[in-house]
Amino acid sequence: MLGAIRDSGIPILLVEQNLRVCERLANRFYIIEQGRIVHSASRQEFAGQQEIKDRFLGASTTH
Repeated sequence: MLGAIRDSGIPILLVEQNLRVCERLANRFYIIEQGRIVHSASRQEFAGQQEIKDRFLGASTTH
């Protein structure tokens, strides 16, 4: 349902801890720590940033 809404052009702010859900839906990624954005990236940038995922998300996200 969220994918259909996104594809229709309606912006969505999704706050989610499940990285796989985010990787399927998000166009941009923001990592927030203690109320501050500590990292932001486009979908394409974030896909190749395994070190960032491991550092900030605390677990390996390799599929």
